[in-house]
Order: sequence, then structure tokens, then C-alpha cells
Amino acid sequence: MDAKNIESGVAKVVVAPEASPVAAHAPADATKLVTPGSSGRRPSRAAAANAKEILSGKREREMFDPDEARREAAAKRAAAAAERERAEEEMIARWKEEDRLKAEAAREKAAADGTAAPEDGAGEDADGDAATGPDGAPEDGSAPSTSTLAGRSKRGGGTAGTAGADRRPAGRREIPLPPPPPEPTQPYTPPLTHISDGQQAKAARGSSWPVFGCDACDYNRHGCYSCLMGPPVRSSYKPDAAHHYDVPSVPVYHPTEEEWANDPLEYINKIRPEAERYGVCNIVCPPSWQPEFRLPNKDELRFRTRIQAVNELQDRPAGPSKRARENAARARAALEAAGIDPATFPPGFLLGGGMGGGGGRMGGGGGGQKPAPAPDTPPGSAADDDERSNERAKSSEPASEEATPGPGPGDSNPPIPNPVAGAKKKKPPPASAPKPASAPKPGNTAEAPQEKKAEAILAQYGFTSGERHTVKTLERYSDYFKRKYFSRPGGVPANVTIRDLEGEFWRLVESPAGRSVEVIYGADIATMEVGSGLTNKDDPCDDNPDQLKYATSPWNVCNMPYNPSSCLKHVEATTGITVPWLYFGMTLSTFCWHVEDHHFYSVNYHHFGDPKVWYSIPAAYSEKFEEVMRRRLPHLFNAQPDLLHSLVTILSPKVLRDEGIPVYRAEQHPRSYIITFPYAYHAGFNTGFNCAEAVNFAPVDWLPYGAVATEQYVRDRRYQSVAHDQLLATLCDACEERPSHCATVAAVMRERVEREKERRAAAVPSRVGNSVRMAGTDEAPDLFERDCHKCQADLNWAGVRCECKAKRLYCVRCVKECGCGAHRSTMFYRHTAEELDAKCARLEELAREAGGVADRAMAQVR
Repeated sequence: MDAKNIESGVAKVVVAPEASPVAAHAPADATKLVTPGSSGRRPSRAAAANAKEILSGKREREMFDPDEARREAAAKRAAAAAERERAEEEMIARWKEEDRLKAEAAREKAAADGTAAPEDGAGEDADGDAATGPDGAPEDGSAPSTSTLAGRSKRGGGTAGTAGADRRPAGRREIPLPPPPPEPTQPYTPPLTHISDGQQAKAARGSSWPVFGCDACDYNRHGCYSCLMGPPVRSSYKPDAAHHYDVPSVPVYHPTEEEWANDPLEYINKIRPEAERYGVCNIVCPPSWQPEFRLPNKDELRFRTRIQAVNELQDRPAGPSKRARENAARARAALEAAGIDPATFPPGFLLGGGMGGGGGRMGGGGGGQKPAPAPDTPPGSAADDDERSNERAKSSEPASEEATPGPGPGDSNPPIPNPVAGAKKKKPPPASAPKPASAPKPGNTAEAPQEKKAEAILAQYGFTSGERHTVKTLERYSDYFKRKYFSRPGGVPANVTIRDLEGEFWRLVESPAGRSVEVIYGADIATMEVGSGLTNKDDPCDDNPDQLKYATSPWNVCNMPYNPSSCLKHVEATTGITVPWLYFGMTLSTFCWHVEDHHFYSVNYHHFGDPKVWYSIPAAYSEKFEEVMRRRLPHLFNAQPDLLHSLVTILSPKVLRDEGIPVYRAEQHPRSYIITFPYAYHAGFNTGFNCAEAVNFAPVDWLPYGAVATEQYVRDRRYQSVAHDQLLATLCDACEERPSHCATVAAVMRERVEREKERRAAAVPSRVGNSVRMAGTDEAPDLFERDCHKCQADLNWAGVRCECKAKRLYCVRCVKECGCGAHRSTMFYRHTAEELDAKCARLEELAREAGGVADRAMAQVR
């Protein structure tokens, strides 16, 4: 074989491509492409949805594991190196075989000429190469072999002896070795990949950059959306244009060890006269409070995140976010490329793909509200699915699931639930937005209102869903964002303070022109599913037994809702109200202006990480704040009437102070509590990666605020996660054991009973001709945990049903919604007006015996 053939053989070995693993497993007709207009089969709707999921990144978000991707890439590189080594070994083996054949041919020729054949190896020099003449050719006159040429290039100067040096071609010089690499100017520091509050982690965080990279971005150290697991970071930091506001601080309290050992609700009630004037307060734990962050399975936990555009929090057009519109455009392009007309999908379907955020209150599609209607079937009635479907088709109002059945037949006068069981949380009805479906058939106009309602909900502004993160990956992204965004010209990270971060945050909120700064927030993570960051009662604490005491501590946020002085101890476990939510924040991630559900108190404990900055408005100015929001942002309220409940909008302290609304500021560090008071609006942002845990609680002084919140919910037709009338009735019985609560409960109960009597008098007998006591039967159903079909009010005390639509129930406020005669309507009541008056009289008597002043409490309610 000559040199040319050898080289071509080598090229074939090295260059020959491997068979594609996808093609190896593809079906026989996989190469046939179906294009629009071709005779191939049109892709199905499932294929279109699949294309949408692929282009939107949903598959990667659910299946992509960065560690697994790095392992696969390393395995591919190792396999390629092994293949190259195998090819080289095969090539060297062929060269040796050629040399052997040539030596054998030379011996045979020498034997034929009658000369002495050389011994094995005699024709080769000390290096094992064939003997050559002075010009580099073999002494026998044959063509030089490839191995001979290769041997020449490998020889060093003079190491093979004088004969080897004489055989070197004339004019050939040795190639000098390159100089050794210079010593590194600074020691190598590995990228930050773990959580720790120690000095070593802080030093690593300040001197190293997190490293990213994947196949999609050719392993660029700055990464892309796939490996960052978040929006790419572009710096627009302008410290000279920062918006700084001197906002007064809320009071900060440092309880003593003795105060800390007592009931936390007693301590909060002690500081309430001063702290309530600010809306929130900051409580710093004493030195003895040292709980560890004991989130179960924290290294493997993956949680949903939301993508927030900081520049869209105040000044933005009505409608979906910019990212949601971009996702819809990509999905539309994918459908068109697949040969499917996007118009065949319901309106808003493409927008709906990016909304939601994984549940919770913050920034989901529809604003995080639970805009579902009341149940439409009484407990115990035999309503099958077909009847439900027919009812939905007849009405433009969506129907919901059945509520929990009340007492069974035979209870002629079912009592109010006892204080031990307490008032239960109502089942949350399903979301009002229907699932995407095909377009309605011609002539079926009953579904048109449903589609319009779904389109309106999907077109509302909301934070889009982000990637599933772990605690480590979110910390790494947050540190990378902070170092890259807050950098000087040339990419040098700036040493920013909390004041610098705050000034840049408000600059982005108030002057967003030409900028798009997106961050991610792991908000509303249910501890009912993932566990709490504080010690749980089921945790044996084998590694640190000292942590067991925190499981039963009254300052544990998991225990505060069930404090003996809290009204919520009568409510079953409800995520976000009596069961805490976890929050993993990053730099500039925001929680917008909002009040708590039912105007509850709330407590937020800072586990670890960088500080949070809070802003608060006292409850006395909350109504004025709502009026300013509607006047300043009318286009947003026209498109999204429940904007105040959506947690997607913020106004700066400057705007609010110009309107005469006081704003206060708090800075929360690890191992501290933020307490928010009833009906106090609050907002804030995170200065870096951190973790917090929050829950609601309700001392008895919350009751007047809860009564006002219930009337607001009825007016706005909002779903009530806690049945206030049912809870109030339960507290009436509990006052026998806690006389100190009697004055407040009696005042709120008297006010509620007077309103109920007025509404019943207006409804009976002019609009309702029959009255039946609840008995838990089909003829007299128990309306326990039932809601009004129109306003979603609690029907625990009384409800009305008309014969025209026997599955619908109304409160005594909404009886006029049915235009039938009074003889066709029946009111089901739990207590008569006289029985309710007797309850109030008993509470007032207990209040007087306990030394309470019911008249003063009544004045507070009014």
C-alpha cells in the first residue's frame, strides 16, 4: 500500500461520521416531511400542542437537569476521545504491518539475487527504523515508507547516535519547545454552588462568578436561558440616576428573654397601640433564639418560580405582560410551521400557556384571586353529572363542585359546630376559566359568554411561569444577577449597599423606558407539601437535639395560627392562612401592594440570606390608597377590576406621599419577624437571595376588621376562604371558656345580628313566602359551608332557594335576583331572630361579668 492510499485510509477512519442515534431509532417513514399544501397527513392537534410545548421550553423546564446535562456532555467527550485513540492504534498497527511486509519482500529479493539476507531487525537502526541512505531513502533503492518518514519527524537531536544525525536531511533544524506557562496571578476559586452563612461562603461569593454554559450557547460562561434557568442578565445600572426617598422607619422592638418566653400574641397586643399606627413593625429575636433551617429534603427540592418584569410593575399598558405576548407569538409561529391555523384554537389559548405561576396569590393569571362561583347543588341531593352539564349549558354563569355535605338526615335542629372542631375552611371552587377546547359549533351560542369570560381572564396581566429551581440554583442565579447587573463599565462588579439597591429599584419602577429587567421569585410554596423551614414536630432532630424545643415554641410560625388566643384555631388547615408559605427571593424580586386575606394579621420570619425591604401604609389610610390606585391607573382597573387583589402593581412612596398618604419603611434581616396589622397595605423587595416563611393569625381584636372584610368580599363577589358567619357563631360558644374575648365578640355579633334581622325583614314575606329550619334533609337542607350563587356570601345562617332553579342558593341580600313570585321561594334558616338575640344577650352578660366594656367595642366596630 503506497503513502497516498495510507493517507486516504486514515482520513476514512478519522472523518467517517457516526450514525445519528435519533435516526437509528426513528421509524422507516420518519424522513418524510409533511409541509403545508403537501399530500401528507395533516398534523393532529396533539402534535400542535407538542410543538408549542417544545418551543415554549416547557419540556426543558420539566425534564432538564443541569447536573445530568453536564454528566452527559462529559460522557460524550470521553467517548469521542476513546474513539480517536482507537483509530490511532489501528493506524499504527497498519503501519507496522506494512513495514513487516516490506522487510520480508527485501529479504526475498536479496535471496533471489544471491546476496546474504539480513537478520531480523538488522535492516533497522537503533530506533527500530529501516536503514536509509544519506538522502533519507532506503539503501535498497525502494520508496521510503510512512513509518520511516514518521520516525524522522519524531527523532531528537543526537539521541540516536551519530549515524542517526548523519541521516538527517540537510538544512533541518530542531523545533524548540514552547516556554512553560506563566504562574497564575491569583489562586483559583471554585464557583459558588452551596448555601452557607459562614465566612468562607461570603468570601467565595465576593471573589468568584457562577459559571454557566450548555450545548445551546456553546458553553458560554455567561450562559443562556436554558442553563441560567432564568432570563439573561443585561446591566442597565445607573447609580447617578437612582431614585432615593427618605421614608421614615417603622418601630423596631427587641423583646427581652422573659418577654420572649411568654405568649407572642400577648407581646404583640402589648406593642399594638404604638405599632399599629405604622401598619407593620419589626421584632428582632433575642440571642437565645437560634433555630436552624431544617427544610426537609432541601437539597433536592424543586419549586416553581415566577418571572417578574420590574419595569412593568407601575407603568405598563393594559393586557398581558411582554413575556406572555412573546410566548404567544412563538407558539403561533410553531403552529403555522406545523401547518395548523392558530385561529382554530379558542381566543386567549396561546396567551394562557404562559400565565399562572403555579398557584398561590402572587401574580398568577387572573390576579391570584379565586374567582369561582358558589356551589349550585344542595348537600344530600341526587344531582348527577348530566344534570350539572345541562345546567351549565343553560346559564352563562359557571358551575362548581359540590360542597361538603352537612349533618345527615334526622337532625331536626342541627347545632352550630362545637369549638373543638371549629369553623372549617370552605372547599375552594374550581377556577372560572374553562379548559382550552375546540371552537363552539355553529348555532351554539350558550358557550359564547364562557369564551368571552375566559378570554378576559387569560388577557389579564400576570407573572409568567418560570423554571423549576432548587435552592442552590436560585441562589447561584441571584448572585450572578447581582454581580453582573450592578457592575461598572467594563464588567467590574460594584460594591452596592442596600441604599444603592433601593435607589435602582425605584428608578426601574418609575422610569422604565427602554429597559426590560426581569427577575424570578419562588413565592407561595406550600409548606403543607414541602415542609417548614423551622423544626417540625415530626422531626426527631437526631443530629442536633437542641433544635427540638423550636418545634413547640409559640414563636414557631407553624404554631401561631393555632395559638389559644387566635380565632383561626377554629379553622381547619388552610394553605396560606393557617399553613405557612415559603418564599425564596432573589435580587430585586418584588411583592407588590396588598392586604392579607380577610384583613388578617400576618407574621413573616426571615430564615437566612440578604435583607428584605418593606413599605407599609396604616389601615386608617387604606381606603384612600385604594382610591388613589384607581385614579392613577384607570386603564389597568378597566382591564383587571380585581387589580388590588392581584399583587402585580406597585406605586412609589413619592406618588403616595404627594397624595397625602403616609408610607413607612422596614429593613428585615435574618432571625427577625415582620408583623403586619389588619387592613394595612404592605409591599417590598429583596436585596438578594433569601428565604422567609409567612402565615396569618387572628387575635380577637381582628374581628371588627374581619366583619368589614366580609362585606367588601360580598360587594366585590369574591370567594371567601374562611366562612366568617360560621366562625363568628363558633366563637360565641367558645366565649364561655375565654371570658376576656366576650366584649369584642359580643359587639361584633350584635352588629351582625342587627344586619341579618334587617335583611330577613326585607326579604320575608315580600320576596320569600316560606321559611323552614335547616334539618339536613332534601326538603330542609343544611347550608353548612354553602355560598350564595350571586355574591358568594356565607349561607351558614340563612339561604333562599326558588323552585325555578332548585340547585341555586341565594343569600337574603340577593333574593331579588330571582323574578319569581314569593310563593315559589323558601328560606332555610339555622336560628330564628329571637334565638340570635338571646345569643347576643348571653355574650353581653358574660362581658359585664368579665369587666369588659361592650359599648366601647361596639363603637370600635362602627
